[in-house]
Amino acid sequence: MVDTLPEILSYLNPNELFIHDGQFDYQGGRYKGKGWLRWNPETGARIDIAAERTGPPLPKTIAFGYTGWLKPEHYTTIRMHIEGFDWVIAPHVGLVDRLDVAMRSSLSEDVRWLIWCRKQKPNVVRSGYCGHITLALHERATLFSPVQQTTQVGNRQVMKRLSRSQGVFGKADTVEICGQLDDKHRARISWIASEGSISRQQAWRFGYALRAAISLCTGCSAQVLERQLLRAGSTYRELQPYREPTRLCGLEWFTPLSGPTDDECLRLALAFSANETLLTMAWGAFSQLLDSQDQRTWGSSELLVAVILEGILRTLESTPFVAGRKYNLQGPLKRLRKACFPSITAKQCDKALAAHRMLRSHNAHPDWLDSKQHFTHKELTQSAQDMSYLSKFYGRIIFEAAGLSEAASRIHLD
Repeated sequence: MVDTLPEILSYLNPNELFIHDGQFDYQGGRYKGKGWLRWNPETGARIDIAAERTGPPLPKTIAFGYTGWLKPEHYTTIRMHIEGFDWVIAPHVGLVDRLDVAMRSSLSEDVRWLIWCRKQKPNVVRSGYCGHITLALHERATLFSPVQQTTQVGNRQVMKRLSRSQGVFGKADTVEICGQLDDKHRARISWIASEGSISRQQAWRFGYALRAAISLCTGCSAQVLERQLLRAGSTYRELQPYREPTRLCGLEWFTPLSGPTDDECLRLALAFSANETLLTMAWGAFSQLLDSQDQRTWGSSELLVAVILEGILRTLESTPFVAGRKYNLQGPLKRLRKACFPSITAKQCDKALAAHRMLRSHNAHPDWLDSKQHFTHKELTQSAQDMSYLSKFYGRIIFEAAGLSEAASRIHLD
């Protein structure tokens, strides 16, 4: 379904490539030079460049020992020319307090994100957009459809059977996706969209939108290993190192065999790619639910699950946080229910607010900072039920806001 770049750099194996021309900015000047790009699928990329400064000289006084958050001026993009590609880019790299650059005119930096760019030959330029994304899924994650294998000898079909593999085969309007899990629980999913069916911005976001949709539909985080996009005669390929996938435990949205279908997953991905705010909100809420399971104390888990409600309502209502201004959840919830998620009843909203108050009341107590928190069996049971209810409540809102009311209705609010 998609032309692939030569496997000069495979995300599966360590590689070492020569940088003919490397460029980056630091302290108001541009550095140019040569070096090496080393890739390891477990740790990411290592960039070593011996570079000379061009432009204005270094400031006479440079303060080292910076503390605090990095500011926009501390970030740069490292551009590297490697044979066979137009550019390899390491975007958004923070450079501060760099004695190696200031004193030795060299840069040694570890990065976890690479984008490869190459223009296609005119005779292979095709209309529309296409690409693929390779995801690492949790070992308990299941995709949507069984894979059918056909054995054929010459022109004769000998046998057709269902394999133990699982895949995704979805179509919505003029966009199609196709892929399957391998024995290492990686999924390479190809996609294609006809000309005019999606915008350029949607095509660029679609890989991450599909990753978010698959994660939300399966309850297991999908980690991006590789992403490729063929757009307007240029091919862009992104590599990221392996990260351990995780899954929702006790906070699942769908019961077994009731989750979304392939086509619903694709429609969710298209809604995310068309609305960056919705994508950010949905992925942020899902990621925070995952983070809540890794907290040191039960109270910390309660807090993370509870505060998602305000974040979702503020996002849907475009009401950013303002210091000193209170935000009463009941009003926005009442207004948004009719407009954004009408299938949720007023009674279910009241139950969500009650669960939110219960979880927040524990964390508002000074004992929240005490690592030896004590809960009775009854309190723990009620807390777990409240967190599960709120998690499903968030799922219903997200799927309805994306226009998938039928899938949302299968998230049962007790």
